[in-house]
Amino acid sequence: MKPAPKLAIHGGTPIRQEMLPYARQSLDEDDINAVLEVLRSDWLTTGPQVAAFEQDFAAVVGARQAVAVTASTTIARFVTSVSCAPAERRRYP
Repeated sequence: MKPAPKLAIHGGTPIRQEMLPYARQSLDEDDINAVLEVLRSDWLTTGPQVAAFEQDFAAVVGARQAVAVTASTTIARFVTSVSCAPAERRRYP
């Protein structure tokens, strides 16, 4: 079996010469001002803007409700807890 080539991070030859962007954001001044408004408020991770986002998101995707979370670990635990049978659910308070 042929050994794998050395990764670029370890001094090997890069696969690409140019960066491959994984996503491009589309932000305008209204978006920036909305973020600044929240940062200057007393509500950073909860509050009226989160509730408004949940309602707007639910409307866009055609859901009755939506729940905003702050991290992928949180959503993984949330999905696990609501998708388990009732007996299983008791193990994840």
